[in-house]
Amino acid sequence: MDGCAAAHHLLVAHGLAVKEIRHLAADMQRYLTLGMSLNFTSIQPTQANNDNDIELAHLLDMRLHRFFIEPFMCGNYPVDLLLHFGACGIERRIQDGALALICMPIDTLGVNYYRGYNVKVKGKNQPLYCDMSKQHEVVKRDCEPSTMVWEVCPNDCEDMLAHLHNNSLKKAEIPIVITKNGAAFDDYPDTNDFVDDRTTRLAYIRDHLVVVSNALAKGVDIRR
Repeated sequence: MDGCAAAHHLLVAHGLAVKEIRHLAADMQRYLTLGMSLNFTSIQPTQANNDNDIELAHLLDMRLHRFFIEPFMCGNYPVDLLLHFGACGIERRIQDGALALICMPIDTLGVNYYRGYNVKVKGKNQPLYCDMSKQHEVVKRDCEPSTMVWEVCPNDCEDMLAHLHNNSLKKAEIPIVITKNGAAFDDYPDTNDFVDDRTTRLAYIRDHLVVVSNALAKGVDIRR
């Protein structure tokens, strides 16, 4: 319950900040490009034909992404989210005018992206409640991990961008800006203090630039 309330009030604070900045900019006869950066990942069911895994991936996407992006893009919380969090009492936290504040118009969506992962439900036919931390596990794939043991799979980034474009941003029609991206790798300098990271960090950047280019070619509006 406290987490839901904190997230809601964070969104309200964002709306208040946008409103105040717009007001100050108008006084100075200036237009400022404003946006909001959120963390995104690609969450996929381990078994595409397993209803429990599919529901789990949907609920995690709702909790981690749609909880934040849809109120300030669409002016309301998703109906399935309100049903899922009914026991947490989130609707009691929504005061009159709060959703209108949250969806104050912005110009760009900042995307922080590092990794994707596959998930599956622990056990069989378990109901998925508000606290799903003990009810799911991340399944390792055949991907090279970073030093932080985060899987490096660039195609996940392309899937995430396409998902955003085709769903949460479909009505908003605002561009995406990649605000954070990268991976942690150990550095081992040679005798000349040179670090050869062509197969690690540089490869990560190169491969993710390729999939961003692919997303652009498919119509995803990504700016710099």
